Amino acid sequence: MIEKNVPFPFGFLLCRPFQRYDMCSAILCRAGARLGQTFIGHSDFQLADNVINKTHVGHYTFYCKSIVHDEKEYTIAEDVFASGYKGGENTRFYKQRDELLDDVHAESFRSSIICMLVPYRTNAPRGPRIQNPIDITGKLHPTLYQDTDIPSAEVEDAMYPGARFYAEYLELKKLSSYASDATEHFLSPFRYINTVCFQGHQFMYNHAGQAFTDRILNTGHWGPNGVYAGCKGVRCGDNDFFNDYPPVSPL
Repeated sequence: MIEKNVPFPFGFLLCRPFQRYDMCSAILCRAGARLGQTFIGHSDFQLADNVINKTHVGHYTFYCKSIVHDEKEYTIAEDVFASGYKGGENTRFYKQRDELLDDVHAESFRSSIICMLVPYRTNAPRGPRIQNPIDITGKLHPTLYQDTDIPSAEVEDAMYPGARFYAEYLELKKLSSYASDATEHFLSPFRYINTVCFQGHQFMYNHAGQAFTDRILNTGHWGPNGVYAGCKGVRCGDNDFFNDYPPVSPL
């Protein structure tokens, strides 16, 4: 229908929940002696001559010990910056349910995009709504609602149109046992599978300008300026920074 210029009476919800990166941590601490000190002592330096090679060889040794006085003055900030891309952002769609279910138990995901059919007027005035963020299982883990703007009266509502159908048909509830919540557990699953998706950077076609100039800014972890053609170096740990402005073109 679309290829014949016939309006298609539905919309599409594209989800990329399996994006994976190697992430690095950092130490956030207070400077000064309130945090701790490093003690150095018993320094020794010895110098010797090597007459055969006509060189001087020096050996310097010392003892040192770092002591933390107040462990509350520092913390480890996890997942501060990315150091390498692992997968999950290709353009391949999951076309069969069994393919998705097989990848859940595999070491990696062969495809990246899950496509779901939604009503044509979704997110239009007086139309069905899609929450931001969404959980592809239809509902967030109970411990995560406190970090969203979702009203308490809507907690039991599906996060996108057709969520209950897709959760049952694609058996998405099975992913919940691998999902991470806001609490720490003594026993954790062998691997985590993300089920939460944010509105990504999106361009729409503007008929007046005859170009893809209408846009929705990214709301995910990369920020409004972190999704554009050429940002791979920043995400792979290069000594680079994201642009200081949102992209104005998909190219």
